[in-house]
Amino acid sequence: MNTEINILTIFGSGETSPYMAKTYRSIFNSHPNLKINNPVILNTPFEFQENSNILSQKIFDYFEKRLNIKPKVSSLRQNSPKSIDKKKIIAEIKNSDFLFSGPGSPTYALNLWKKIKIDKILQSKIYEPGIIAFSSAAALTLGTYTLPVYEIYKAGIKPYWEKGLDLLKFLGIKTIIVPHYNNQEGRDHDTSHCFIGKNRFKKLLDNLQEDFLYIGIDEHTACIFNINESKLKVMGKGQVHFGSKSKIFSLNNGDSLNFDDILYKQKITPNLNNIPKRKFKNQNNPTIEKISSNVVSIEIEELLKIREIARSSKNWDLSDKIRSILESKGISIKDTQEKTSWEKNN
Repeated sequence: MNTEINILTIFGSGETSPYMAKTYRSIFNSHPNLKINNPVILNTPFEFQENSNILSQKIFDYFEKRLNIKPKVSSLRQNSPKSIDKKKIIAEIKNSDFLFSGPGSPTYALNLWKKIKIDKILQSKIYEPGIIAFSSAAALTLGTYTLPVYEIYKAGIKPYWEKGLDLLKFLGIKTIIVPHYNNQEGRDHDTSHCFIGKNRFKKLLDNLQEDFLYIGIDEHTACIFNINESKLKVMGKGQVHFGSKSKIFSLNNGDSLNFDDILYKQKITPNLNNIPKRKFKNQNNPTIEKISSNVVSIEIEELLKIREIARSSKNWDLSDKIRSILESKGISIKDTQEKTSWEKNN
């Protein structure tokens, strides 16, 4: 695996459709030296189904025929935990350079992943070289809060939030991922917002006290997070929607955005303590040094935009704290009426 790659791709649906194959190819082709050596299908979300082996084979066939990669299938069985080779499965996930997980039940997957500590591995893996591609049920697990779709839509349980993996901490806010955002299968009833409908989804959001960001991904659409470069890109037939308590904005196919601009558009101050420190391996590699330098510049700009929000909100304590942090790292900032600039001290 090329160590430059650090991609999280979230699909709204269509993750194994002919149309969305070009999304995978776009990621692969944008890194010409990329070699995928250890692709893995994590089939946990649907492995409780009687046809799980058939589904796993179909996903394998898709990647082999459309993308010329042959992934291993990592399987867990909740009804026979003694038969699970935990060390083998954990090693497969850790060593994977392309990790896919898709449809099924998000709560089934979460419960099993947490039981054998796969959640911790995924929380670490998100900052390591590789490509993670999650869709549908697996996509739901990625946020701070997870929508228990089966329980609400199929079983009629009163809407509630499940604790998710919280893999998008790099955005600096609590998150909710909503695939199938524009679903219309209900015809005579609203099945948007991942089948539960707009009204129930809004009531669930009203129960949240802290700031949050929900990311709604339309069907046959992908949101591609380039974590090394702190940028995202939208590909597909639909849109990706970014919503908070007060605002929502949408991006179309081909649109891109810096991570910091997401909350800037929402007028939300990120939680700096919630953003993990990014890891960079092979620091002696000139390419990695260049990437690290670029990311440092991007993160300084992110801090300055956060400071701008703080100043406009008259949050002087936070504004001063950001200045102090930068100055302690040898960065001086200069405020003018037009803009704020920065430079490294000698």
